[in-house]
Amino acid sequence: MRSYREYILLSFLLGTLLSTSVRAQDTHYWNLHYGTQSTLLGGAVIGSVADLSATYYNPGWLALKKDAGLILSARVYDVNTLEVEGNGVQDRKISTIGITPSPSLIAGRLPSDSLIGQKLTYSFITRQLFDSPLETRGVLNLDPGPTMPDGGTLTEEAVFLADLAEYWGGISWSNPLGERVGFGVTSYIAFRTQRKRADLSFKALPDSNDLVTVHGTTDYYYYNVRLLWKAGLAFDWSPLYLGVTVTTPSLSLFGSGHTYLNASANGIDGDGDGDSDPVLEADYQDELSATYKSSWAIGAGAGYAFGRFMLNFSAEWYASVPAYAILDPEEFVNQTTGEVSKNALTVEYDQVLNYGIGVQVTATETMDFFLSYVTDFSAAVPGTTTNLTVSTWDIRHITGGGVFSFGRADVTIGLGYAFGSSRIPKNELPLLEGAFARIGQTIPVLTATSRRVKIIFAFSFAL
Repeated sequence: MRSYREYILLSFLLGTLLSTSVRAQDTHYWNLHYGTQSTLLGGAVIGSVADLSATYYNPGWLALKKDAGLILSARVYDVNTLEVEGNGVQDRKISTIGITPSPSLIAGRLPSDSLIGQKLTYSFITRQLFDSPLETRGVLNLDPGPTMPDGGTLTEEAVFLADLAEYWGGISWSNPLGERVGFGVTSYIAFRTQRKRADLSFKALPDSNDLVTVHGTTDYYYYNVRLLWKAGLAFDWSPLYLGVTVTTPSLSLFGSGHTYLNASANGIDGDGDGDSDPVLEADYQDELSATYKSSWAIGAGAGYAFGRFMLNFSAEWYASVPAYAILDPEEFVNQTTGEVSKNALTVEYDQVLNYGIGVQVTATETMDFFLSYVTDFSAAVPGTTTNLTVSTWDIRHITGGGVFSFGRADVTIGLGYAFGSSRIPKNELPLLEGAFARIGQTIPVLTATSRRVKIIFAFSFAL
């Protein structure tokens, strides 16, 4: 038999899982793809990129490509679903669905007649984009139990907001090193903005009319501007094509943000003396300096053409990023306990190795079909004590479609499916595990499942 205290703990557990699932989205590196053919190949084109998406995938290929003066990739529409299910958590399953336009790539050549043999290309890409509000509400009639003999009523509300957007604008310089080897470097300026807010509210009214309230709000927001560079080598040994890339860590230029914490409780006897022990912990600090760090990345890829078929393979390794504070506010004094606390926004990233394979089939001179499979592993560190990302969420992408040429224009039509799920290990939630132990309960097994259907309709035009 569960008391209202147990229900509150279970609800907090569900809320923690929901926020974990949302936050996981910013730990993936291969979640967005660019260009026409490159999108259908899942980005597995480091060694064989065929259009101006080379500005991102491998700028070395820009030195060996003579076509495409401008490419405009239209929006890709993502249909996202997130489903959370817990064993024993009020026997509840929560799901959300959203349709998100996902801008891709704008790129074109710059005049470079004065640079003999050298080429300049500009590009603008959406590097990260995620927006997924989640909310749950309920009114429950509780059965009588040891701590609430006559039963009672519990109301609950949990709302989570997670917004992430990162845009890269760059200039690529490329130069052929002979007829079959190209070298290029893209200099990027990156703008990143991110917000994470969680509101949890619970009220329990036993038949004794001794109202219990628990409320908590956390809100973090920041923006950051930084520089980074990506260099690539391309080898055109037709029918074999190879490529290698190196991406530098970013150099933070400037940024700002705020942190907010407001937690309170009333009507709960925390020390067992028979009296209610009210709790208040609040802090707000703004105009804080914001720093964001990204990792080294090394990529390699190959393509091999035989007849009407071309096989593509790519892999990219991302180094780990040690724990650090994006926002580092000053310490504050807990209004209830008098202890000194700090409400910093912290993060760390684990190393990741993603890989993918894609097949291209040339049906006619104006019609090509593609099919690809790529991994998108999470860079979150299991058991981390940081508070921005904690999930070990891994995703797989399957994409297929065709490119149809009409003169200088290409129309891309395709469909993609991305899926992943994970259980949240108990050591991810040490505070809740201890709370459950005190009431003689164990944390139930929780599973979250994410699915994304990508509807692709892209248009590119070569000047």
